[in-house]
Amino acid sequence: MIRILQIIDHMGSGGIQAFIMNVYRNIDRNQIQFDFLLHHQYDHAYYKEIERLGGHIHYVPPRSEGILKNRKTLNNFFDSHPEYQIVHMHESSLSYITPLQVASEYGVRKRIIHSHNSNIAGNQLHRALHWWHKKSVHKVATHYLACGELAAKWMYGGSKVEDNAKVVYNGIDIKSYEFNTSMRKSVRDEFGIPDNAIVIGHVGRFDDVKNHHYLVDILAAMKEIHDKSYLMLIGNGPRFEGTKHYAKELNVENNVLFLGIRGDVSRLLQGVDVFVLPSFYEGFPVVAVEAQSAGLPVLMSDTISDEVIIKENVEQMSIQLPAEKWAKRIVELSSQRITDNDILYKNGFDVSSTVKFLSDLYLS
Repeated sequence: MIRILQIIDHMGSGGIQAFIMNVYRNIDRNQIQFDFLLHHQYDHAYYKEIERLGGHIHYVPPRSEGILKNRKTLNNFFDSHPEYQIVHMHESSLSYITPLQVASEYGVRKRIIHSHNSNIAGNQLHRALHWWHKKSVHKVATHYLACGELAAKWMYGGSKVEDNAKVVYNGIDIKSYEFNTSMRKSVRDEFGIPDNAIVIGHVGRFDDVKNHHYLVDILAAMKEIHDKSYLMLIGNGPRFEGTKHYAKELNVENNVLFLGIRGDVSRLLQGVDVFVLPSFYEGFPVVAVEAQSAGLPVLMSDTISDEVIIKENVEQMSIQLPAEKWAKRIVELSSQRITDNDILYKNGFDVSSTVKFLSDLYLS
């Protein structure tokens, strides 16, 4: 058995974390085991699950606590753990590649960097570091992955490794999301949602990039068209309380379900009618694939890669348009559920395809 060191900021709530855990649960752990090198710890069920699956969790202080402190601790870590000969680092930009630099200096043979976004919301220094490190990423990494074409272009475009980058989709357990009418009724009964209501669904961290205020604007506009309209928000983050306050300002707080972090997303999606994703940007939003696995029509911003358009009931709109335009289209889409998932399997979106790709990479 080989142990792969997964390097990521934290293992709390998030799309990257969900992707890693989907792979971890399905990979052959008699051959491959995951350990984790993190900068922060959050109270999340993933930590206990990692330990239950046999993984080890290590911590190094983040760069924000001091560049020298971060570097020194990384040096000590790789000096003390020569057993790690494969590292897999998950990032949204190249602004911080120190773990790969140190791993290279300590002779780690296989050093994978994995792009999970198509932009960053950081300050100008982060952006400058991202573009600067494009010149040297070929010196610190040996393999270059991305969750989609836009994420690959963002991370590696214009670098020496641009042509060597490979796209590996964030595979999911499609079967667990398949539409179930009795589960749909159960979800709606749980939250007191009438049968004739239209429910908008959204899963994502409450952060500026996800555009939650626009979702609330859409709900307010929908209530003018269809009085029994609801918005189901799954996730948490720094804009959680602010979004609650905004819903109250627009007098729609009774129609918004703030569900926080949930471990039953596949079940909750059964109670939704249309999945809406008005993000300013995304890498490859796996939540859109999850929604399509549940048969849901998806309406998303035109800033998101059209790679995620798999079924015929997925559309893009500009977030520069008034919320009323989105509301009208959501009502029209609400009856267009497509439950046949053959196309998802054929295009490699099941986690089994992702697991095979990564297993081959780790074991080659």
